[in-house]
Amino acid sequence: MFLNFYQSFLNLPYFKGKARIGGLLQNSLLKPKLSKVIYGLIMELDPLEWTQISLIKDGCVEPLTTALYSKILSPGDTYIDVGTHVGFHTLIARHFIGDSGRVIAIEPQPYNCHKILTNWQANNFDNILVYVAAVSNQNGTIALHNQSATDKARLSLCLDPVNNQSQKFQVPLVRLDNVFEENKINRVKLLKIDVEGYELEAINGLKHYSDSVENLILEVLSTPAKVTEKTSLLVENLQGLGYHLRTVEGKAWTLSDPLPESNLWASRQV
Repeated sequence: MFLNFYQSFLNLPYFKGKARIGGLLQNSLLKPKLSKVIYGLIMELDPLEWTQISLIKDGCVEPLTTALYSKILSPGDTYIDVGTHVGFHTLIARHFIGDSGRVIAIEPQPYNCHKILTNWQANNFDNILVYVAAVSNQNGTIALHNQSATDKARLSLCLDPVNNQSQKFQVPLVRLDNVFEENKINRVKLLKIDVEGYELEAINGLKHYSDSVENLILEVLSTPAKVTEKTSLLVENLQGLGYHLRTVEGKAWTLSDPLPESNLWASRQV
């Protein structure tokens, strides 16, 4: 109804003050609404998409993981987010690292990248670089499917499709070591990887730069009752790189233990 009214208004002949009235209509009827989330951060949230619905309702997702950010990050730190969705965790990181820190977000879904930038703009933050790309253990390009408007959070390079649509888009594949080199990164306080089962490939693309990463938070989709071979390889890889494995609550973790919020904390500190 509002759009029909606005369309009718636009079709009216020019009159003095039309542009001003048009601006008022845009701001009052058509401008997306902003929501406050944890720490007073502001996000433009889509009431159709399930993860964003949770943010509208609770102001937070993954509260245990979010709390861990406060223990790891400090002003001036560098944070990298792989599989960023609409940028909630990047805003949390920005809250703790301040304007002297640096955030790099890597996300293949164009809709999500637009939301990341919009949400940063809503908070007047600018120290972020967004890669519209997918992380892998090799460089190249890949064609991916658009996803349903109700679920833009589970795009995967290796798992069975979830809510995929027929339309496709093509994005670069990037290795993390190339991202480090391009941005002259020497030290990362926290690297978060949430790529729907493709975490091992992302880690393998770090090469020797893994020594520069103090903390990792990775999504692990296996359960103690069903540990996949890929998860076992991921754990072996992390331990071989010198990381100590914990839950996001800080408890020592093995493959036989449950994992709150399906997130694993790998830290170089004992």
